[in-house]
Amino acid sequence: MQTEHWIADRAQLQHLLHEHPQWTHKELAAWVGRSLGWVKKWVKRLRDAPANDINVLFGLPRGRRKSYPQLDPLVEQRILDIRESPPEHLHRVPGPKAILY
Repeated sequence: MQTEHWIADRAQLQHLLHEHPQWTHKELAAWVGRSLGWVKKWVKRLRDAPANDINVLFGLPRGRRKSYPQLDPLVEQRILDIRESPPEHLHRVPGPKAILY
């Protein structure tokens, strides 16, 4: 529900930018009912996007852009060895802090 309001506000801002290019950021913020910072951010995004592109209204993807770093198989095997047969002086299964130490 809230997402639809955000998209509607962005669409309204896009329409106002097209109809009134001379308006200031303050005037746009007052008309849309959003903060000045929000208007500045979205004016930049809307102007950088191609004309008539509605995908810009949905915002940017929030997913991770890089894959997670992979452990070296030798390190992974050593961690498993420590967990399966912990040192005698611990008297317990070591957790991540103890293994890191």
